[in-house]
Amino acid sequence: MESYQIAISQMKSELLDIWINQSKDQSYADWYKVLTPKFKRRFQIEQMNFLLYSKAKKQFIAVEEDKNTNSIAYEWLLTDSKQACLQQLVKNGYHHIDDYILFENEFGEPLGILLLQSTDYWSEFSKTSYLTEFKKSVGGFLENIVTLNDLVLEGQKFKLLYKFTELFNSTMASETILDHVLETMQKVFPAFSAKLILSRDQTGMTYSYQVFDQLTEAPATVEAFLSGIVTTDKNEMNGQTTMNAPLKGRQGVYGVLQIIISKEYSFSSIQKNLIRMLANTAGNALENASLYNQSHRLINDLQLVNETSRKLNSGLPFTEMIAYLKQQLSRALLPDDIVFAFYNNEGAYELKESTSDFFKSGEGVAYLEHVSNYIQEGQDSLFDAHFSRTLGKEASYQSVIGLPILNQEEVIGFAVCLHTEKYFFSFDGFKLMRSLIMHASLSISNLQLRDRLQALAERDHLTGLYARRYMDRHIDQVLTEKEAGSFLLLDVDNFKQVNDQFGHDVGDQVLKQIAGCITEHLILNGIAARWGGEEFAIYLPEMKTDRILEFAEKLLQEIPLRTEPSVTVSIGGVNWASFIDSDFNELFKVADYGLYQAKEEGKNRFIAKDLVEVKVN
Repeated sequence: MESYQIAISQMKSELLDIWINQSKDQSYADWYKVLTPKFKRRFQIEQMNFLLYSKAKKQFIAVEEDKNTNSIAYEWLLTDSKQACLQQLVKNGYHHIDDYILFENEFGEPLGILLLQSTDYWSEFSKTSYLTEFKKSVGGFLENIVTLNDLVLEGQKFKLLYKFTELFNSTMASETILDHVLETMQKVFPAFSAKLILSRDQTGMTYSYQVFDQLTEAPATVEAFLSGIVTTDKNEMNGQTTMNAPLKGRQGVYGVLQIIISKEYSFSSIQKNLIRMLANTAGNALENASLYNQSHRLINDLQLVNETSRKLNSGLPFTEMIAYLKQQLSRALLPDDIVFAFYNNEGAYELKESTSDFFKSGEGVAYLEHVSNYIQEGQDSLFDAHFSRTLGKEASYQSVIGLPILNQEEVIGFAVCLHTEKYFFSFDGFKLMRSLIMHASLSISNLQLRDRLQALAERDHLTGLYARRYMDRHIDQVLTEKEAGSFLLLDVDNFKQVNDQFGHDVGDQVLKQIAGCITEHLILNGIAARWGGEEFAIYLPEMKTDRILEFAEKLLQEIPLRTEPSVTVSIGGVNWASFIDSDFNELFKVADYGLYQAKEEGKNRFIAKDLVEVKVN
């Protein structure tokens, strides 16, 4: 018995010596190499295996290096008999074992197990009360080693976390932040499988992610994303446990760091805190990067909007306006395709010429019909990131933005941006497109208003014919371009008598009737204007003399028949060749002289320079 007491005392002394002299950052295998020879010598043990308990796996794991030793389930040791447990150990590959010692802490929690082939010395020793002291001393030593090793490992992990934090504070690149989240997870927890589930505004920034979709994600993942609280989920079907750590900043949650392990594994509180700190650090860094990038994007977007607005309001023709808007949207959103459609008077939409051939196909028409119906139903805009799900079948373009084009609150058309990838367009991109379309809508409204005002300015409000100023500009342009043509002046005979006898309202109706007759008989690209009072001017492009005479003769014949009360007209005119070297004043004088002659010679006739006089009897 005294020898056993000496052995225990010497063992305690050796354990203290090992603790003092060994490096505190060595592995379990290093501790085992130092400890095993002393056990074997002190208690005359020839064969032994030492296994440490893993709380996460709920198993005893061998600490020997380069040795294919099976782990032991803790539940085996809970059998009714030690013999049954030994039989289970033999079945698991420990054929030389006939005894074992379980080491526990003061709370009865397992620390490790010593498997050995018994000797006479050990057999006698294990029957004494010194075995309890042996278990207590070795168990305390093991607990200290485990605690020390955990502290060393946690220290290493927190060093990585510090480097991780240092990196995040030195970059505003979201891609760098997200990629390093996964890299750090792989270094700190190499046995874990990790992935990122990001909000759609963060997509496209890292090589390993999936987009958060509330409709398809597991409830625990949705809860983590919406509440900002770490959640766990055990799936009995696939035998996995999932931990969801939200990437949380001060203003919101930007995604979820999801860690997947076997269902037997249990996260320690230190591991949970470390993962939570990693996710929170990443969330804050991502938020800073997002705000930084958002500020720059906002500046660029404002510059783009201002540039676009200025260009759209610079007097561009409608076709050029649409082409420029398409260019700006392509630059800002990088879509695969853009289409602009405008409704006609019958309510059907018509596509602009720049539209791609896809929208002329059956599938393309389905997109247009969907957007058109959506907008016509009173919806403000369409923002769909998974169009196949919306249609209920596979679609070529997954990301769709559809916005109405308005004129004074009336929908006059719509614009559509498409991309083949799901969730390609960000919400900021959607807002930018909406802003550009709003400016374009205003510019189109202004353009149409300007056209109407221009038309009012160029037209005589009574007859609907062009005003004299328009005719002046047109003839000047024709003469500048050296085009041949004819200019006619028409005056209503005795019009003052009509006004005096029937009143000015009737006189106005006569003028409108004459204007209708002139318009009806205009040929080719001719134009007519109210010259002033009861005078009208007509320009006819280059044509043969007999055609001009025919035109004038029709007016002389039909105007008395089409007016109430019936009136006649006198016409003077001049035609010129393309090589004429003259100005409009000279042409006007010649035509006016012809009109004067027609009046002097009895009215109701046409006289033109070098043309035969026509008289209607």
